[in-house]
Amino acid sequence: MLVHKLLVDLAPPFVTAKSWSISDGRTGEILFGKCENDRREIASLTKIMTCFVVIQIVRKIRLNAQRTFLQVSKNSATVGGTSAKLRTGDVLSVWDLLHGLMLPSGNDAAITLAEHFGQYLFEVATRYKNSKPGGQAQPAGAATLKDASAGAAGATGGNTGAAAGGAGIGQGNANDIEN
Repeated sequence: MLVHKLLVDLAPPFVTAKSWSISDGRTGEILFGKCENDRREIASLTKIMTCFVVIQIVRKIRLNAQRTFLQVSKNSATVGGTSAKLRTGDVLSVWDLLHGLMLPSGNDAAITLAEHFGQYLFEVATRYKNSKPGGQAQPAGAATLKDASAGAAGATGGNTGAAAGGAGIGQGNANDIEN
């Protein structure tokens, strides 16, 4: 709790995003924030979950993320929005694609990962085709940054979650992926 007290006693960090929040991943308490209850598009949450799901698959099927390579499709390279600047035909490790997904919030990296790991999820899902999903993604969903921070903390194992309008990150131990 000493770390928590030290954080709360500090001045909030300078952040240029329209809205942002930092929460305690264990308690969900918002430590710092600006407009954290405003509703925002959830693209960053989708990317956090894409990262989380890919890491879980990598662990489950025991892939080496630094030695498993994927090729970028034309579909991935030409997707709009934020980008990791991937080009058609590029070959990158899963590790590098995860960084391209989370650091520049690359839609191109997200699509590349989804094209390759989505097939695995589809095959697993067909085994349970009689079960009904708890919810469906909405094409233009929205959430508050309080929700985003909680999602980021949950996806990273309860560490401090951070999110900003337009880009979100969750801090965790990226080295948990097999080297």
